[in-house]
Amino acid sequence: MTSEVGIRRARMSDYSAVVDGIGDVYWGRDYLPALYTGFLQDPDCFSFVAEVDGKVVGFYAGELVDNKQTLYKMAGRVKDEYKGQGIITKLSDAIDTEAAKLGTAKREVMACLKETAERLSKGYTQKKGFELIVHVVRQLLKLIILCSTLH
Repeated sequence: MTSEVGIRRARMSDYSAVVDGIGDVYWGRDYLPALYTGFLQDPDCFSFVAEVDGKVVGFYAGELVDNKQTLYKMAGRVKDEYKGQGIITKLSDAIDTEAAKLGTAKREVMACLKETAERLSKGYTQKKGFELIVHVVRQLLKLIILCSTLH
């Protein structure tokens, strides 16, 4: 049984734990090492880490784009041994909470692996009160565009 998962804002000091410690996400082509600092410095970005027993085990970032009307979630990752325990959901909820404070987002977009998109779209849209608009397939990635039915 895993210890309790804590969610907090990501810090610059988490760089190594996130980029090197979680593992290779895109087979050596991960964009996060180049964008991590920008995520943390951009006021329209919300970056969070998940911790278990004081160790970073997950990361997720969201950014308000399209005149702050679209919440774009990206760079989600969880250490293999912690997958399937709801950590991405907790990180996603933290992003949602921060974005909701501004009250401008009407849509949510995620960039993720095709397998992840297929798994998420089976229950995620209903849970969040979203309507699935489109899946865009680009090689190994799928872009899921969701539209909130709540105003």
